[in-house]
Amino acid sequence: MRAALAARSGASRAFASSSGKTILITGAGTGLGAGSALGLAAAGHRVIAACHIHPQISTLMAEARGRAVQLETAKLDVTLASDREAVFNRFGESVDIVVCNAAVGEGGPLAELPTERLRSQFEVNVFSQLDFVQPYAAAMVAKGAGKIVFLSSIAGLFTVPYLGAYCMSKHAVEAMALTLRQELASSGVKVCTINPAPFTTGFNDRNVETHAEWFDPAVHFTPKAAIQDFQTAMANGMQVDEMVRLIPLDNHRAREMHTPNWEVICKQYQARAVSRSPQPPPAAACWASDLDGNLPDDFWGASKTEDGTPMPPLDTSEPPTMAAADVRPLGL
Repeated sequence: MRAALAARSGASRAFASSSGKTILITGAGTGLGAGSALGLAAAGHRVIAACHIHPQISTLMAEARGRAVQLETAKLDVTLASDREAVFNRFGESVDIVVCNAAVGEGGPLAELPTERLRSQFEVNVFSQLDFVQPYAAAMVAKGAGKIVFLSSIAGLFTVPYLGAYCMSKHAVEAMALTLRQELASSGVKVCTINPAPFTTGFNDRNVETHAEWFDPAVHFTPKAAIQDFQTAMANGMQVDEMVRLIPLDNHRAREMHTPNWEVICKQYQARAVSRSPQPPPAAACWASDLDGNLPDDFWGASKTEDGTPMPPLDTSEPPTMAAADVRPLGL
């Protein structure tokens, strides 16, 4: 397939301008995926909204008609090879940007979590993501241009009690995206992550609540009250309009995290985990470099928070703790 794509592509072309791109979004039936699909279509892009089940397509198209925007849709269960192949055969070579947004969440104490649920988490969030993106990567390499966006999470950068399975899968997504970025750097294909903080689309609530399907307080040793404490830790994070702004851009940071205060929190966590020195760890440059490899001067964060107050200084004087009192205010 790759040889055929290369033969058809001819000379490599420059990456399309920031307007009028063809953008394929997985997991577009709900939440950030649906909002981004509608917003990008309203901004004038050709949007292919790939939804997990047919009823999601019907709901999304009704919303599109209500907003007077045009969408193309496809049924896509990312774990099914037949669905992946059908979508690529319809759209693959015309796609400028692939947004790998489809994901599931699994909550509950990791020490007691049934491992088949962990395997299912990785099948959707990791293995099937790579299965899906590989043919698009080949098509983009043949054209000499393209962009692959992985919807990661702040959960890919630090860990939180009772969301361990989800954090594990998103750490794997981070490694996958960074490796692909390194491997494809000379091909003209750009790879990045967008890392939302918790958002109020229902996904985070479902993520934590999945433990109710198997957790029995009479059998399991983890106090149910401890799990419930973290159910209150959800907070607003990245908004759809920021997704709509970032996805079509030709260049931005290779890891985009919003809001800035969340970025500082995660940087502090990782710096503490690596070293108690106030100096950035050696691998820190991957944090904020843009898609062309440039590192901004304000690597350690914006100068102000959302409300205009100065950013807190980086504090690496103490190692991180995992007590609920320390983690709950972070909002994950």
